[in-house]
Amino acid sequence: MKRIASESIKLAQRIPASKAIEFVQNAKKYNDRIYLYHKTQAISCKSLSAVVALMMMLKRDDELLLIAEGKEAKDTIQHLRSFLMNQAPLKVKETAVT
Repeated sequence: MKRIASESIKLAQRIPASKAIEFVQNAKKYNDRIYLYHKTQAISCKSLSAVVALMMMLKRDDELLLIAEGKEAKDTIQHLRSFLMNQAPLKVKETAVT
């Protein structure tokens, strides 16, 4: 059965490029499809150039939607959310769907 989980994240501050690189490395550990959505832009969390470019464009109080699709979707979202929360103070609003 396909599982989908998502979380809306409001940035309290910008994420530096070095942390964006670590985020991609963590995302690549999962077999799930993982995406970040910001306004009208959707990117794969496993694409280094896309994630770094997006993180460089973001400002304080911008909102991201993190979505994972796969067998471990909920665990994937929780891990990546935890990683982001350890990099910058974030406000997280969970909107999981299975």
